[in-house]
Amino acid sequence: MQKKIFLQIGLFFVALIITLITFNKYFDKSVKKLSTDSQNTSKQKINNENTNNIIKNIYYISNDNADNVYEIMSDLGEIDINNPSIILMTDVTAKISFVNSEPIIITSKYAKYNNENYETIFNENISVNYENHNIRAEGMTLSMEENLAILNKDIFYNNSDIELIADRVEIDLMTKESKIFMDNSHKKVQITGKDKNGNY
Repeated sequence: MQKKIFLQIGLFFVALIITLITFNKYFDKSVKKLSTDSQNTSKQKINNENTNNIIKNIYYISNDNADNVYEIMSDLGEIDINNPSIILMTDVTAKISFVNSEPIIITSKYAKYNNENYETIFNENISVNYENHNIRAEGMTLSMEENLAILNKDIFYNNSDIELIADRVEIDLMTKESKIFMDNSHKKVQITGKDKNGNY
């Protein structure tokens, strides 16, 4: 009788040990798997957050009370993580359309656009075209609130009659009046007109 009881107790402990070993073995795997899955999910979330800041084929449009329209588009953009209202754009085209006036077309390699006040800072390979007027520059700030465009860095202007080299140009977008400056007051704006043969 006692042998039978010892045998039952022994079998019980063997079964208990086997159960504990099996449980620990599979439980550890589950914990490791859960931990790995959690890490992968975190990595994926971080990657998605970075990807979510990138926007392709951007297009913004705004207009004022006088029905003047400002459009800006870009092949690629990135939202500034410190200021979500700022979009950093690449390969940019902008168009300012005024009532009863020809539009102004702006292109540049880069731009920093504020989608709250529509202020735009253009950089590199900037070209501004209005009717037969063309300005090339490396820097430009456009304020739609002030209706003002300020161009700087390596400015070259030409139209059907003259060519001009300057350091800074300010353009009133409503009247199209311009102010042309040199950074050094001792230097003069270089202006070349066409001769009778149509050459500069």
